[in-house]
Amino acid sequence: MPKTYSQEDLLTQLKKMVAESSQTSVAAQLGVTVQMVNDLVHGRRDISSRIAAVLGYEREIIFRKSAA
Repeated sequence: MPKTYSQEDLLTQLKKMVAESSQTSVAAQLGVTVQMVNDLVHGRRDISSRIAAVLGYEREIIFRKSAA
């Protein structure tokens, strides 16, 4: 089974990219506005399927049966 990554894992990667360059540079790489990168970094938006794809991930929704 392939390794899974959480929203927080991708957010950590995004924050690292910003720290190594700038929000402007990351926005250009992702093809989004600087405001969107700022919103992502500050938790005001979730990482979309498109942004995940640009970062090299694909989004899956997983359901698991509860123990109860």
